[in-house]
Amino acid sequence: MRTGTLLALGVAGLAAQWVLRPLPLIAQRPAAGAAARQAEVVPGPGTTWSLAAVGDAIITRRVAQFDNAADPRFQTMAKVIRDADAAMVNLEISLFRLSEFTGWPEVENGGNWELGPPEALLDLRHLGFDFYNRANNHTTDYGVEGMRLTNRLLNELQLVHAGSGENLGEASRPGYLETPKGRLAFIGLATSFTPMSRAGDARPDMPGRPGLSALRTEQRYEADQQTFETLRDLAAGFAGAGGGPPQGEEQIRFLGATVRRGTANRAVTTVNPADEARILREIRNAAKLADYVVVTSHTHQSGATPPAWLSEFIKKCLDAGAVTYVIHGPHVLRPIEIYKGKPAGRRGHGRQHHQPGHGRPAGARHQARQAAE
Repeated sequence: MRTGTLLALGVAGLAAQWVLRPLPLIAQRPAAGAAARQAEVVPGPGTTWSLAAVGDAIITRRVAQFDNAADPRFQTMAKVIRDADAAMVNLEISLFRLSEFTGWPEVENGGNWELGPPEALLDLRHLGFDFYNRANNHTTDYGVEGMRLTNRLLNELQLVHAGSGENLGEASRPGYLETPKGRLAFIGLATSFTPMSRAGDARPDMPGRPGLSALRTEQRYEADQQTFETLRDLAAGFAGAGGGPPQGEEQIRFLGATVRRGTANRAVTTVNPADEARILREIRNAAKLADYVVVTSHTHQSGATPPAWLSEFIKKCLDAGAVTYVIHGPHVLRPIEIYKGKPAGRRGHGRQHHQPGHGRPAGARHQARQAAE
């Protein structure tokens, strides 16, 4: 049996993120020198390897200044990342210079317009990160142009990223990393994203829509007998406000939501079947081309434990050929679940490292001041 070790890190002063490439990338992990190169291991029974997984990297300034012998805590953290056979991070920021940017901040953003210097990516590479997830709620803070500039920088530095691309096919594809322990495939996706950031399929007569690989969720509501009858009586009075007359004995519309007759009052969340089928297909394909497949998602919809729909989806991914599934986004530390001998990391926690003046366009800062006054 091939086994792996998952190292979920709590990274102080560092918000880690995964970066996605528009096209599958095959890269080799750099070694510090010829003497540091490991002997190649043919994957097979008994092969072991390690993965260091951290959370959201929102690096609005360089971090190289902390990487010195005078900061033992930083060195301890960096050693775990560098000593692993592979290391992943969620790159939740755009990295470019405004002087080179021809676009604009989008109306939709992930809560802020996150922006950092291109040199910050050099620092992440030096720390030892190999895989970068690019599917998250900040992917298109600066539109498609901002996404493209950041992905281009990753490509120029020969860093493996996944989760975004020029169309849905490219955004869904894995990135590949060649290591002495075997070939690793990395698949990135997001369940938390802005509506405009979702990539679209290309057609023979139409180019695809650039963006990220999304796993959409759909929610329905069920009500017990008494609640359902009460809502039926109320629905007619809300015509024109998302309500309306009953649509049948088993279903009504009320304030913009569809409510079905059930045995209890509850909200039921399911994943989009087309998105699920696409992602599972990519995992199965990657399992044929790589020795190990790592899947990661940017997922805010979670508490102390993942919701039922997410746990079910994770198990499907592991059954399809993934060796581990790593969640980032909720900003909490949670345990690692073992499913059929495979670790499902429920969050490698990371703290954001901000620099004053970054992340918000001047106009947004002015509007915030006006609102406060």
